[in-house]
Amino acid sequence: MANRSRAMLLTGQYKKQENFVLSLVTKLHPAITMLTPLVKKAFEEAATVDLTLQYILPTSSVIVAYTRLPNLQLLLCKNDQNSLVSPQQRCDVRGHIDTGCRCQLCKVSIFGPCVVSVSMPGYRIKIPKNLTCKSGPGVVYYAICRSGKKHCAKAHYVGRAWATDNQKFPMRLKWSNHKHHAKIVYNKCKLTEHLSLFHKGEDPQCFVQIILLDQADSLQETLRLELIWTRKLFAFSPLGLNERTEDSFNVVP
Repeated sequence: MANRSRAMLLTGQYKKQENFVLSLVTKLHPAITMLTPLVKKAFEEAATVDLTLQYILPTSSVIVAYTRLPNLQLLLCKNDQNSLVSPQQRCDVRGHIDTGCRCQLCKVSIFGPCVVSVSMPGYRIKIPKNLTCKSGPGVVYYAICRSGKKHCAKAHYVGRAWATDNQKFPMRLKWSNHKHHAKIVYNKCKLTEHLSLFHKGEDPQCFVQIILLDQADSLQETLRLELIWTRKLFAFSPLGLNERTEDSFNVVP
């Protein structure tokens, strides 16, 4: 404590100061024994530059408080001992999981338990299942153009990938097809059309990001989930690249 004895602080019987006093409490490691004189010196130097500090925050009002570190008794006798150790990773976490794979799809993937809509910044939706680049046979994905160009501000797209062969990974094939179709200007979907129109000659691997949203065991269920996620992420035109004609599946979310 600076400029006040322990007895005065405990009893509270110290003289009332004429000037307005603002107490500044700083919690730092108790091993910093020279903190009090350093703080006092710093405030004295600042007061010489700005004279108003002598009245707004005088040096006598500075109080330095130290945080007590947990000792062996606290570690052994505390009721909630789990709060003193680093939290362990939960096993029930859902989302697009990074398995350490270095395929072309994983290199552009956004891993995490949630997805954020480009049309609604800050609007987060939890991904209900564990998904990887090998998920299937039906996968719903979210592609975002991160080129930074003005006409790409709302370039985000919800699509689907489907493979009947269990030995093939549908989303890997889908991403490979997107890049190939954009290169040969084959506009099979709105994402490919955007890449062909605004990024001709560019490699989508450098500016497109993908996050996996859901998976299904049948094509009809994949179509239904695609429509649901397109609505959730506000990806229909003009807020996104998806067309309203996809609403013709007559699916109830």
